This record gives sequence, structure tokens and C-alpha cells, in this order.
Amino acid sequence: MKQDKKIIWSDEFLSGCDVIDSYHKKIVDSVNKLYEMLEDAGKYKDELAGTTKELEKEMLEHMDLEIEFLKKFSLPYKEHEASHKYYKDKYEFYKNYEMNDIIRALFTSEITRDYMKLHFFQFDIHDMPLIHDRLNRMKNIE
Repeated sequence: MKQDKKIIWSDEFLSGCDVIDSYHKKIVDSVNKLYEMLEDAGKYKDELAGTTKELEKEMLEHMDLEIEFLKKFSLPYKEHEASHKYYKDKYEFYKNYEMNDIIRALFTSEITRDYMKLHFFQFDIHDMPLIHDRLNRMKNIE
């Protein structure tokens, strides 16, 4: 895989919220896997569609979970949610067109890579530790 496409997992991506961190790690791993598959698309032709759909599913689930947590703990969420909508709309736009699995995989990879490189460091790096703190408070009360 070309180095400029790969997202290298590091502690910078850790938010302190285990369930969200798990999603983020899985998303980074999945987008890297998809890029590797795209380098030899003929070899992975039968797997590309499934891997693409799984990555899109992970992204949508994790975005919904983040907003659910922010709302649950009465934390500011509107800008975070608007950013998610931007990415959800991109996935939806491409999902509505009949296209080759390789092209769809490329679009999904690029959208997800953009999300992790931009959205994550604008929103998640700030908001996820707040969620982690609230979850810990709840555990201590119980």
C-alpha cells in the first residue's frame, strides 16, 4: 500500500472511551485493508463489495453512537452531528449510483480517510474524552 494512503494507528487516536476507541481502531484497520485490496483489485474482486459495505456500516454505527453519547450526557453535539451529516451524505450519494465495486470501494476509502484525518482531530479528539469522563462517573455512582 502506498504510504500516503495508509493511516497509521497511534495513541493520538485514543479518546479514552473504550467503545468508541474500538470503533476507531476497526475503522482505521478496515480502510487500510480496503486500500491494500484496491492495489490488487483483480485478486480481491469478490471481497471488495463486502469489505466496502462493512466499512460503511462501521462508520455509520460509530457516528450514531458518538452522537447518542453526547446527547445522553448533555454535551454539545450540534457541530459534531453536522460534521457527521456531511460524511453520511457523501456515503449516501455514492450508494445511490450503480457503479463498479472497485470505484465504490475507492470512494468509500477516500471518504473514510478524510473523516479520520479531518473530523477526528477537529471533533473526536475533544469530545470523546468528555464521554469517557461521564461514563466513568456513572460507574463510580453505581
